[in-house]
Amino acid sequence: NEEREQLAELAYFGWRSNRTGFRFRTLDWNLPLLDRWELVSPRCIILAKTGPSTVGLGTLDLPLKILSCIVSSLDISAIDQFKAMNRRSLEVVNTHPQFKIINQQAHDTLRGLRAIKTKHMIIVQTLFEKLSTSQCSEYGDYGGYIYLVTFERVCCRCFAKKDRYLPLREIDALKQFGLTLEILRTLPRFQGYPGHYGKGFFTREKEPYISLIDSASAYGAGIVCHESFEAMQEYVANINFNI
Repeated sequence: NEEREQLAELAYFGWRSNRTGFRFRTLDWNLPLLDRWELVSPRCIILAKTGPSTVGLGTLDLPLKILSCIVSSLDISAIDQFKAMNRRSLEVVNTHPQFKIINQQAHDTLRGLRAIKTKHMIIVQTLFEKLSTSQCSEYGDYGGYIYLVTFERVCCRCFAKKDRYLPLREIDALKQFGLTLEILRTLPRFQGYPGHYGKGFFTREKEPYISLIDSASAYGAGIVCHESFEAMQEYVANINFNI
């Protein structure tokens, strides 16, 4: 119960006002509404009720404690596949203590992982721990956001000001840090979800689907590739990307 209450308080990642009074439009704001009442009332996630399972899990018909450990170690993509197997597997996942709390109290986080194609990058146990963390990974302030590429909790100041949390298009990562395509393929990436992002009202065109790279990982890879920041800058300044 204590863990449930803690996560319930920390797992909302909606609009957060910055000091200028504007509001950020983040991924959860751009996700489609679950129903028409969501605009006027708080969302309540209710787990689907199904009839009793008539088929077991085959070789996975194990004691519940062992099944719980297995579910904790599965990534969200594997969880989705396991749930779709039959009613018994759906029941096992929906009654798993950590996943049940995540699904009820931080459902937009799961929807966000699926939307930007990063659900294979984090397991249930780690996601639960990240959601249970209240502090920004950099400053220790209240981390009201979660960066769903490297799964760091982020405060409003970092989210608004740091380029670290501004992902790059693939071509921009190549140009800014002098990377090769081979290096680029190894970096954390995600599928940008169409929508309006940033501060204020609709001032820009809706962002399209596009493959994006984590900027901090690209920067670090550039330093490793060129062995120093100065060497990386020199390489980027001298290369002709129009060739």
